Amino acid sequence: MGIFLRQRATLVVWLCSMFVAACGDDSQPVNQNQCQVVSDGNDCTIDACINGVLVHTPLQAGSTCGTGGNVCDDAARCVECFGNAGCTGNQYCSANNTCVAATCTDGMRNGSEGDVDCGGTCATRCSDGATCASAGDCSSGVCANNGSGLHCAAPTCGDNVVNGTDGCDDGNTTNGDGCDNNCRPTGCGNGVIAGTEVCDDGNATNGDGCDNNCTTTACGNGVMTGAEVCDDGNTMNGDGCDNNCTATACGNGVVAGTEACDDGNTMNGDGCDNNCTATACGNGVVAGTEVCDDGNTTNGDGCDSNCTATACGNGVVAGTEACDDGNATNGDGCDNNCTATACGNGV
Repeated sequence: MGIFLRQRATLVVWLCSMFVAACGDDSQPVNQNQCQVVSDGNDCTIDACINGVLVHTPLQAGSTCGTGGNVCDDAARCVECFGNAGCTGNQYCSANNTCVAATCTDGMRNGSEGDVDCGGTCATRCSDGATCASAGDCSSGVCANNGSGLHCAAPTCGDNVVNGTDGCDDGNTTNGDGCDNNCRPTGCGNGVIAGTEVCDDGNATNGDGCDNNCTTTACGNGVMTGAEVCDDGNTMNGDGCDNNCTATACGNGVVAGTEACDDGNTMNGDGCDNNCTATACGNGVVAGTEVCDDGNTTNGDGCDSNCTATACGNGVVAGTEACDDGNATNGDGCDNNCTATACGNGV
């Protein structure tokens, strides 16, 4: 009530000053024609004489009036509420200027609602394009500023809300930070090359060009694919899996360890025998015209250094032989008992 009286007094002073009226001690304007101020009984008007004419000037809408917190409307009526003035809590001002409790079916945006009858405490979430106060108001879970205020928006990767097909959403498009720019957790197979990955084709299939460790399909990438027998992730030979992705062994085509050669096969006599030594007498492999091969050049041990069986006539002097010319012809200097041709040699 005090505010109301101050407003009336202020308006009276203004009216007096505007129309050069003389004001008495009771703050009532009296003009030259001695106009009498008569109240119209309306708390929403100021009663005053202006140029000798009694007028009732409306207070500004929303001004307090009467008792109990009533306010003036735009027609100078003292009502319970007008616009946003007069109601408290979860109430709104109805068309007949009374405060009523807001509901989620009243066709108005009021109370905690984000837009008309949606969001806030209403069970219905607001659709895309509706106004909102927070992400919880929106069915999409996204409340963003579209340049004209906060509105519900369709979900997108990077909106900082996990929705739709998102596996994660950290609100940015940075890769390798735990959630990549396709809203999938950072990791090999998510379709985004990040960190030390060489490739990422979005799957865990091996042999398709990018294997499940995100390296290019190849021998030595640590993933066994295609015709590979092994793949230990390096190109070192002799460590169990050689640089052609076959197990370390003679005949795998890779010279490793004590091998002198390795032609990738187990054929003897082709230059590299099946023990990975060069084809030769004394390599332990019988090949070509060899009769035997005991892997050494010792004579007289059953297989002599020319890879024939130890015997007189094999061309190798061994044991008690005095000579051995490689034949059984007598009288040619070395007879068939491997003694020099002479009278008394028994031949």
